[in-house]
Amino acid sequence: MENACVHGGSADIRVVETATAAEISIEDRGPGIPAGQFERMFEPYVRGEAVDGRPPPPHGTGLGLAIARNIIHCHGGSVTLRSGSAGGVLAMVTLPHDPTAARELPG
Repeated sequence: MENACVHGGSADIRVVETATAAEISIEDRGPGIPAGQFERMFEPYVRGEAVDGRPPPPHGTGLGLAIARNIIHCHGGSVTLRSGSAGGVLAMVTLPHDPTAARELPG
């Protein structure tokens, strides 16, 4: 959520509960990220440029998404990024209700 607000100015958050999981979407209206860079944004210390070529803000280390993905993964969930409907970025988080889906951190 912080990334959406910092890079996109604000965020729309939606939570949908299904029979097996909670699905959380976080969408901003910022300049977006090039589609080929979405997966790379989860690598430690990576800070991406916007679609319009603007450099990332001067603060931050590029660790937030890597840490968030590890925590979500440990709870048996997943997180992905894609282009949002308003031109920004849409983060999709899925967290299963079943606690046995939890995993240990790799390494």
